[in-house]
Amino acid sequence: MLVLPLAALMAMFAIFCTQVAGARMDLNSTASAASRAASMARSPQDAQVAATQAAQANLASHHRTCDPLQVTVDTSHFVRGGQVAVTITCTMSTAGLTGLGLPGSLTGSATTHAVIDTYRGLDAGGGS
Repeated sequence: MLVLPLAALMAMFAIFCTQVAGARMDLNSTASAASRAASMARSPQDAQVAATQAAQANLASHHRTCDPLQVTVDTSHFVRGGQVAVTITCTMSTAGLTGLGLPGSLTGSATTHAVIDTYRGLDAGGGS
């Protein structure tokens, strides 16, 4: 008698877990795209703008909505041959993850690093 409702509940839980795992992979992909975009910028200020734009575009291409979306760019090593680190923090509605209208939200973050090309031209304030 309880087998069918329990099976349905387990199936819904499995779908939810799959969607959460997919969202986590999308978040890692977004952080990677943002750090790559930041590493191609010519100055630390441009790196912040490029990372934010890349993160927004990447999330949109995965049909993900973050409210809020926080993009933190570490440009403390923004020199030729250095690196830039980008941390993406995203809060997603659980209703959007499952399509079932579940209340609540999930927050996740991902950090990736990208190396700045040794031969890359940087603005005067950006490095050697």
